[in-house]
Amino acid sequence: MGLDLGQAADFTALSIIDYQQEPRSFLVRHLQRFPLGTPYPEMVDRCIEIRQQLKGGALCIDATGVGRPVLDLFYEKGLTPVAITITGGDIARSRAEVEAAAKKSAGLFYTPSLRERMSWTVPKRDLVGSLLVAFQNHELKISSAIPDSKTLITEILNFRMKINTKTGHDSYEAWRDGQHDDLVLCVSLPVWFLMRAGARPGAKVSPGQMTGQNLSPAPTLTETPTDSWGNPRGFTLGDIPGL
Repeated sequence: MGLDLGQAADFTALSIIDYQQEPRSFLVRHLQRFPLGTPYPEMVDRCIEIRQQLKGGALCIDATGVGRPVLDLFYEKGLTPVAITITGGDIARSRAEVEAAAKKSAGLFYTPSLRERMSWTVPKRDLVGSLLVAFQNHELKISSAIPDSKTLITEILNFRMKINTKTGHDSYEAWRDGQHDDLVLCVSLPVWFLMRAGARPGAKVSPGQMTGQNLSPAPTLTETPTDSWGNPRGFTLGDIPGL
C-alpha cells in the first residue's frame, strides 16, 4: 500500500499494489483519493482497516512535511509503516544507516529500532526512476477497472527529467505541481520499496531484506504498457469491504 498525504488544499491518495516476483510485476489494484477535509485520524483508521483485510503487507507513506504527525498516529495504533521522506539528494538512506555511522565514528555500540530501520530519506530521482523503470518494462500493470487508471498513466507519461548543466542535478516537471500528482506518488512509494526490498509474493517485507542498491531514472517512455491481465493470484477487491 502507498499513502501520499496531502495538505488542506491537496488530496490524500491511497494505492493498493499486488506484487508478484516471477515474473516481476506490480499490479495496481486500487486507487483512492480521500475527500478534501477528511480528518487524518479517519484516514489512518481506514488504512489500518484495509491492511487488516489484506492480511498484512507493507504500508509506505510520504513522511515529508505533514506526514510526520500522521506517522505518529500510525505509531499510536501499533503500526510501523515504511516512512519515506522525499529529498533532493543523491542517495537513499535509512535512519538506521545514518545513526549507525554516527555511533560507529564515536566508538559506540548501536542496535537500531524497528522505526529507525523503516524510516528512509529517498531522492525524488529514485522514486520517479523506480516507477518509470517498472512502467517502461511493462512490469507496472494498472487494472482497467480502476476509474483513475487512464489519469494515472497520463500523469506518469507527463514526467520529464531535466538536468541542470551547471550543477548536474536532475529535477522533474509536474512533481507535486499537477492536479493528479498524488496518484503518481502514492504508487511510486510502494514500487520503490518493493524494488529495493526484493520482497517475495505474499511475504511480509522485513527491513533486513533491503539492499544498498540505488535506482536510476528510466529513459523517455515511448509506449504504454498493457493495463489488463488474466487473473493473477492474490487478493481481489471483492474481498475488501467498501472497495
